[in-house]
Amino acid sequence: MHGAGRTARAPDNPNTQTGALHGGAARPLFSRRWNGTPGSSGRAGRYSPLNTIYEVFWIWKDALKPGSPYYGRPEFDPATERTMVLDGVGGHVHSRGERWGFLDWDYPGLRHAVHVAPPGWTVELALPWAGLRDLADGRALPPGDGDVWRIDCSRFQQFDPAGRKLDPSAGWTWNRHGHYDSHIPEVFTFVEFSARTVGAAL
Repeated sequence: MHGAGRTARAPDNPNTQTGALHGGAARPLFSRRWNGTPGSSGRAGRYSPLNTIYEVFWIWKDALKPGSPYYGRPEFDPATERTMVLDGVGGHVHSRGERWGFLDWDYPGLRHAVHVAPPGWTVELALPWAGLRDLADGRALPPGDGDVWRIDCSRFQQFDPAGRKLDPSAGWTWNRHGHYDSHIPEVFTFVEFSARTVGAAL
C-alpha cells in the first residue's frame, strides 16, 4: 500500500495486505485485511478504543436536498442524527465542499470478524449487496462481469510499535491520493468485477 501523505513518527510500511472476493448474486462481497507488524493488535466492537470497526455514511451536502433518494429519511436527518462535517483532511479541502458523515449509520447486514495471532492480525468483512443499494447510485447489484467501480482501501496506524500515539496517524492506501486525505472519491482505485473463478487462468 502507498503512503497516504505526511505522517509523524511513521513506522515502516506494516505489510498490510487486502483481498476482496465477489461472492455472486446471492452472496456478499468479502474483504479480508491482514497485517504482519510485530506488536500489532486488533479489537472487535462498534466503537472500540482503537476504532477497529465502525461505520460512517458520507454524503455531499449538495446531494442531500429535495429530490435526492436520501432526503427526508430519518437516518439521514442532520437535525436529529449524530453527524460529522468534513470538507477535507490534513489541510486538503475538496473542491465540492462539505459533506455530512452520519456516525450512527449501520451497514445493513454487515458481518465481521477479527482474529489476532501475534505478530499479526486479520480482519474479515462480509458486505451483503443489498446493503450497498444506497451507495450504488443506480449501478447493478451485484455488479456484472466487467463492471468497474471506484473503491478505496486505506489503513491508518494510530500507534507506533512502542505504543506511542501518532499525530497524525500514519496512513497507507491502495493508490496515491496526493494528500493526507483518504476521502477523495475521484482518486479511488478502479476495481473491475469479474465472474472468472478464482485461480482460473487469465
